[in-house]
This record gives sequence, C-alpha cells and structure tokens, in this order.
Amino acid sequence: VKVTFALPAEDVEVPVYVVGEFNNWDPGKGKLAKRANGTYSVSYTLDGGKSYQFRYYNAEGKWFNDKEADAFVRSVHGSQNCVLHL
Repeated sequence: VKVTFALPAEDVEVPVYVVGEFNNWDPGKGKLAKRANGTYSVSYTLDGGKSYQFRYYNAEGKWFNDKEADAFVRSVHGSQNCVLHL
C-alpha cells in the first residue's frame, strides 16, 4: 500500500523527517520534500493489514506527532507515538 506522509508548510520547520517502524526510526531515510502545492511529503510502500508507529522529527531536535494519526500509543521513552493502521 502506498502511503504518503504530508504536512502543511506552515507546520514545518525544515528539514523535517518522518521516522517510524517502517524505516527503523532512521531520520536519514524519511526526509520530507517540498511539493509544488506547498506541502512537504514523503511516500513509502508498506504492507497492508499492519499497524505502524511513527513520529515526525525536525533539525532542531524536536519530535512531534501527526494530529490526524489513526491512534496514539505510549513509547518506551514515555512519549506518545502516532499509529497508522493499514
């Protein structure tokens, strides 16, 4: 299943990354790119029928969540991770 993670430009302090179980929580693999419509996004092909935890991370070292995530769960670090259900 192709999944696109997107944020409006006004919500982004660039560079910004999506990190999660689908990229081994590696920010270097999830940099969002600016699109012609003004959003920032990156796409992944993920296995359907699964759930994936993720968060966003910016160059300032700030972690933040997607308010439109399907769910939220407590991480092992005590913060909240977003959950995407496919």
